[in-house]
Amino acid sequence: MASSKLQGLPTELIFAILDGASLRDLHAISQTCQRLHNIATTSRQFWANAADKDILPLPTGYTFDTIPVEQIFSIAARGIGWQKVTNNEPAKPRRYLPYAVEDEKVRLNLLALPGNSWYIEQRVSGSHIKRAEPGWENVAYLIPLPGDTVPNFRGSVIGGGDMNLVTSIRLPGEIFKTQRILHIMKMHFPDERQGPAEPYLKDRSQIVLPHPAFNSIIEDKIFLTATIERSCSRLLLLNRLTNIGLILNYPDQDPDSQEEPTRWVASISLNEKAQKIVVVSLNQGEGDRESGQLIEKIDLVDIPDDLFGEQELGATNTPSEAIWTNRAMTISHSFTVPEYDAKAISHLPSKLPPSAIRLTTFTFKKPENLDSDEPSQIQQFGSLYIDNDNLLVFYTHELDGADINTFSDNPYRANGVSQLLGIERKTKGEILELCFVKPGSTVKQKCRLVPPDDIPGMTGYAVEGFDTTRGRLFIKVFREGEKYIHYAVQY
Repeated sequence: MASSKLQGLPTELIFAILDGASLRDLHAISQTCQRLHNIATTSRQFWANAADKDILPLPTGYTFDTIPVEQIFSIAARGIGWQKVTNNEPAKPRRYLPYAVEDEKVRLNLLALPGNSWYIEQRVSGSHIKRAEPGWENVAYLIPLPGDTVPNFRGSVIGGGDMNLVTSIRLPGEIFKTQRILHIMKMHFPDERQGPAEPYLKDRSQIVLPHPAFNSIIEDKIFLTATIERSCSRLLLLNRLTNIGLILNYPDQDPDSQEEPTRWVASISLNEKAQKIVVVSLNQGEGDRESGQLIEKIDLVDIPDDLFGEQELGATNTPSEAIWTNRAMTISHSFTVPEYDAKAISHLPSKLPPSAIRLTTFTFKKPENLDSDEPSQIQQFGSLYIDNDNLLVFYTHELDGADINTFSDNPYRANGVSQLLGIERKTKGEILELCFVKPGSTVKQKCRLVPPDDIPGMTGYAVEGFDTTRGRLFIKVFREGEKYIHYAVQY
């Protein structure tokens, strides 16, 4: 629609018309007249429903809802600029920076911190938060940890520059059960536009768990995790304001049973809008113990109303350690992932009812191909929604697994930095071809990257990570007869 027609409309109607537009279109529209430019630079709602909002390269520790609104316009421009590079001619490095040298006593963790080139350097003497960015070489924050700590950091964005950094602490006498105590540090990260500065610790707390756990979700109010014990699968749900928690057991499962399990929780997520915990599990069918075949199921578990209510508003006598109570979980819906059937599964429509809530994505079970000895590399993907208590299942897209080497929705993805799959050592000058799923969409995206070619002594390189929202590549450079160096390359 011409800008002359848009600029005379009420602001609310403009937002409705632009609902679902791309960032590129919104950015272009914002520059057609002064009124639309003013709206774009002062209103969060202008950008809130962009179809590809997830490609925004947000500052460290910020969500879209907490970033200062005056920054959104320039951040959108940067995200759009990088997206133009994909599917075009090979991109050449704008700059690159060596940020670490090979050391057998050092482990670099690129995936722990959701943010702009922050990483954790783990040494025997301690773990430091650092940033792979020019001018930040001397910034190193020593993470304050108890002595017997398992260095398996995980970070999650809270907003406003804050994130929770979580690690595990061993209990005395426990060698293998390493996740019985979670150490939670609320960190604040600096405004990177203002120059080099260390993050700092705002708050710290501990959660003592009744069972070893994995795949934890930690927010200011809620803690959710799943157990990893052999006897049975459970969920642990804690109100962090009252320190009251529930051990949620499957209704068909005896918590004290010593029999071999037939269900394993693969992943969990929290959907507060739907008031559901989404649990993906692998299940052994009756008589399938010998075959080893597992059935993938998605269960929707109700969040208990009595755990989060008015009692937390006036809570003054909060116990110092969490109090846990066993309870059977309430499963409102169950969905067994089927084989893909083009005739039976509807494609995702362009518009869904406003009341529909997206719960999760999944991969359809592969049908057996009796006419071929080679397993198919094609994977079909779907999305699961809930609308007025009804489950909606849609086919979304398919990908050739042989063609994909990184996924933006990889579970190890840290706000852009994705764990790359199948990237072998490359020779000096060899162009890197990447194919990944565009963040926030089902669109396959390709890009070709020219590696740095003037690093002294360079003989080859290997890829360690790729920031899909900022166009930043993290590589390990091999040198003839010398230690390798870690580089951050910006395109």
